[in-house]
Amino acid sequence: MRLRQYFDAFIASFGGFAIGVSIAWNSSVSYQLNDTGATILEIGFIGFILNIGACIGSIFAPCILKIFDFTNAIFLMFPVFFIGWSFISFSQTNVIFIMIGRLLCGNCCGILCVLIPIYVAEIAKKEIRNRLMIFFHLLINCGIMYAFLIDYLQEEEKIIWQYSLLCGISCVPIACIIFLPESAFYYLTKNDEIMAKQSLQRYQNNSNDDDDSDDNDSNDFSEELEELKSLAAIFQSKVSSSLLKNRKIWRSFFASVVLVLTHQFSLINIIIFYAFTIFELKYPSGDFDTSETILIIGIVQIAGSVLSIILIDLIGRRKLLLFSSIFMGIFLALLGWFMKVEKENTEFSEKYYWIPLTCISLYFASFNCGIGPLAWSHHADSFPVEIKLIGSSVVVFLSWALSLIIILILYMLIVFYGEVTTIFVFATFSWIDSILLFFLIRETKGKSLSDIQFEFDITE
Repeated sequence: MRLRQYFDAFIASFGGFAIGVSIAWNSSVSYQLNDTGATILEIGFIGFILNIGACIGSIFAPCILKIFDFTNAIFLMFPVFFIGWSFISFSQTNVIFIMIGRLLCGNCCGILCVLIPIYVAEIAKKEIRNRLMIFFHLLINCGIMYAFLIDYLQEEEKIIWQYSLLCGISCVPIACIIFLPESAFYYLTKNDEIMAKQSLQRYQNNSNDDDDSDDNDSNDFSEELEELKSLAAIFQSKVSSSLLKNRKIWRSFFASVVLVLTHQFSLINIIIFYAFTIFELKYPSGDFDTSETILIIGIVQIAGSVLSIILIDLIGRRKLLLFSSIFMGIFLALLGWFMKVEKENTEFSEKYYWIPLTCISLYFASFNCGIGPLAWSHHADSFPVEIKLIGSSVVVFLSWALSLIIILILYMLIVFYGEVTTIFVFATFSWIDSILLFFLIRETKGKSLSDIQFEFDITE
């Protein structure tokens, strides 16, 4: 039934929760590590080594699927995450152990970013596939909120190992994936038609309780089964060199690249990585203390993700991305304007102290309504089946690599060009990308995986 699809997609996306916690963990701990004798270089490396691990993980994701199926490969991330968090939690603030733990967690993040969206795309019905794929981003935001909330509840008695241990618990729900079946498409690629039929029947909307229910269910998905058989045959065939000459494939790849560029150049990850430092030292928010301010950001992110689930099937991917990136640029430009005026008139910033938090909150809302969720899921149904796994792996690698590059070069941009100019550059980038994405992104609403494959017009 459709409700079961929602439930299974949510369970499958639990890895996003662990990713969100891993990203947000650095926000609080990087500030506390200053008191442990760690150098600025070490603290910085602890922050971005997660990205390095994710880049490595995304590269090896296709190799893992040669050994394990999707559900077992995702389940395997649970013990690896557990080991990583153990290194972090019981490191006694030993920088080397923390780095090892962060690297392992990063490996899991990269692998899960490749596997989960593809798995959800394959089990989802075409009518609700776009919605279900956003669950992954929603749970990333829930993980970020969880880490922020744990930090807030610890109040003044913040102990790194306790905070890390509570964050490490986030990997436990990943184990629930073991109770879900593989997609029908995956079973057919292994020539297991019986299990493929069972997987399809699990998600039928027209299940009946009468004696003819088996026949009705069989008729319900017989056409879909034949389509998936054709896709499985294409997947099992030898990859043709003509794929490299297919302009539609290159368009999809370029669209994915522009999407992850917009995602990473949005500065969202940097704000999350160093949220505590930003709001503690740069933009204190009046009656709200730093932890409360960060909680507001977390709530806004979740609300934006929920709104994107509602809007994605109402206005489609292209319009959602257009509005998201345009408003991101507007609110980022407003923040840059405030920073400019603040330097010229200190009384202005004292009187209108609420503007930075408001701009950043609306910026986060705009990001999570479109760019954020689609940057994590677009690759899962935007490539032909022959190269879907490789294409997704490359896109996820680029996403985490760009995030790392932005972290490394942002300081230099600010030093050479100043904060205001840097902010306006990124705002302009969002507006330019909005136009590119509108023309590059293909609508997949209501299209089956077979329909998407057919649109590439691949000839042998």
